[in-house]
Amino acid sequence: MKSRTRAFYRMAFFSCIGLLCVALSLSGCEPLRKKFTRKNKKERAESTASLPILEPEDYPDKPYDPLKEYKYHYSMWNVWYKDYLMTMEENASDKRQVYLLNQMAAQLDEMELLLAADKQQEFAQVKLSLQQVVESFKTPAPLRSAYITKSKVTAVDKKIRDHFRPEDVQNSLK
Repeated sequence: MKSRTRAFYRMAFFSCIGLLCVALSLSGCEPLRKKFTRKNKKERAESTASLPILEPEDYPDKPYDPLKEYKYHYSMWNVWYKDYLMTMEENASDKRQVYLLNQMAAQLDEMELLLAADKQQEFAQVKLSLQQVVESFKTPAPLRSAYITKSKVTAVDKKIRDHFRPEDVQNSLK
């Protein structure tokens, strides 16, 4: 008899626990329920209406400094030139070398735009010699001397360093 009552109490206890778990799972958590219920359009409009409207702030234009811009492009020229020399030492692909030469030419184009007309004529000759180096890459690699190519680019760099440093052209900028 004791075993029957014990089994009955055990079954009643687990039934109560089971009913309690079912009741808790069906009632759910209120914040979770709020998260997944759809709001009416009015409620959405009210929630966005409470945001403050900020006044736009006008900032003054940055002063244009051609010397600073010229220095930037000059330093970028130096970076691309050093990268080019490293690729020449590593015997990198022609595609990489042409890419670096084109980047150098792009910096020269930007530098030329900042120069006055008298300096632009001198600078055009330097650009032309770099363009000739780029054009030389259209010939097959066995017919092209890496030493001559490197010496031509070094000559362009020497002309730029001798005649077109930012200190030398600061009075000749637009």
